[in-house]
Amino acid sequence: MNARFCIRLAVAGLVCALAHAGFAQDIKGIPDSIKMSEPAQVGPVKTFIAAQFARIKSDNPAEQSAARDALIGELSARVGKESNSYLAAYSVEVNARVLGLVSEPSPTARLNAAIVLARTAERSKSPALVEATIACLQDRLGGVALWGAKAAGSILVNFASAGRVVNSPLLPALIKSVKSHPNSGAVADEVFSALTLDYTNVRPTEGAVQWVVPGLLDLLDFRISLYSATNTPDEPFAERPATGFLTNDRVTPFLSPAQQTQAVQLLQNLLAVSTQRAAMKRDDADQLWRVIVASAQALGFLDQATLANVCKPYINARGSSNFQALVSSLPAVHNAIIGIERFSSVKDFPILKAPASTPTAPVQ
Repeated sequence: MNARFCIRLAVAGLVCALAHAGFAQDIKGIPDSIKMSEPAQVGPVKTFIAAQFARIKSDNPAEQSAARDALIGELSARVGKESNSYLAAYSVEVNARVLGLVSEPSPTARLNAAIVLARTAERSKSPALVEATIACLQDRLGGVALWGAKAAGSILVNFASAGRVVNSPLLPALIKSVKSHPNSGAVADEVFSALTLDYTNVRPTEGAVQWVVPGLLDLLDFRISLYSATNTPDEPFAERPATGFLTNDRVTPFLSPAQQTQAVQLLQNLLAVSTQRAAMKRDDADQLWRVIVASAQALGFLDQATLANVCKPYINARGSSNFQALVSSLPAVHNAIIGIERFSSVKDFPILKAPASTPTAPVQ
C-alpha cells in the first residue's frame, strides 16, 4: 500500500467510514444566545468542548466522529452571527483539548481532533490555535499532519492580512513536517498552499512575503532533492502553488535580487529533474508533464521575451510528449537564463544519472 493511498485513506476514507454509524445519543449544542454574546460566556463553551473531546477519546469510532461533527457544527450560530469573542473562547479551548490528545495512542482520536482543529482555524483564524497546530504538524501520522497544515494555512493568512507578521514557530514547524513525511505529497501540497498565503485573493505585503519566502525556497529545494533516476516524489504537482507564488507580480517586487536568483535556480532545477524523470519512466509522465508545464510557465513569466520563447516546448508538454527531446533542449534553457544579466549566476541544472546496470553472469 503506497504512502499516497494511506494518507488519502486517513483523510477521506477513514472519516467517511466513521461518520455517524450507530450513534443515537443526542448531543446538546450551545444556544445561539451564548454564541452571539459579547463578551463570551466561557463556562458553557468549555463544558461543551470538554464533553465532546471526552467522546473523541473513547474507543467507539461512531461516537468519535459524532463528537467531531458536533464540535464543528457549534462553530456557527444557527440564526444570526456568532461573536468574535465566542470564536476566540472556542479556539482557546479547542487548542487546549487538542494538546491534551497529542499523545493519545488512538490514531482515529488524533485524526478527529486534528480535523476539529482545522475547521476551527478555518472559521476563527485565531492565533490561539498555534500550539495545537504545531503539535499536529509534528504527529507521526501523515493524516494528522495534513490537517495541521490546513489549520496553519488559515492562521498564516490571518497573520499576513492583518499585518501581524510575527516570529512564529509555526513556519519552521510547517517545513519540518514535510521533511518528516517525505513520502507524503499530500502534506507537501497543503504546506505549500499554506506558505503562499492565499495570494491570489489577498494581496500580500512586503513583510508577509519576506516572512514566508525563505521557508518556501527551502521546501522547494528539499522536494527537488527527492528526485533521482529511480524516484519521483509523491504527488510531484504539489509544488504548483510555489511556482506560481514566486513569479507572481504581487510577489516578485518584494523579493531581493538574491531571492529572485534562488527562485530561478530552483525553477530551472525543477524543470530539469521532472523532464529527465519523465524521459526515464513513462509511468510517471501523466503527473510529471504538469510539473514541467508549471515550472516552464513560471520561468516564462519572469522574462516574457527570451525565457518565454525557449520554454515554449515545455509549456506545451503533455503526457505523450517526446521527453527525450525536451531533455536534449535543457542546456538551451540554462543558456537563456544565464544570458539575462540579473540571473547570470544561476548554476547548471542537476543531472539524474541512471543506475549502472548489473552485468549478467555468463551462461555455463
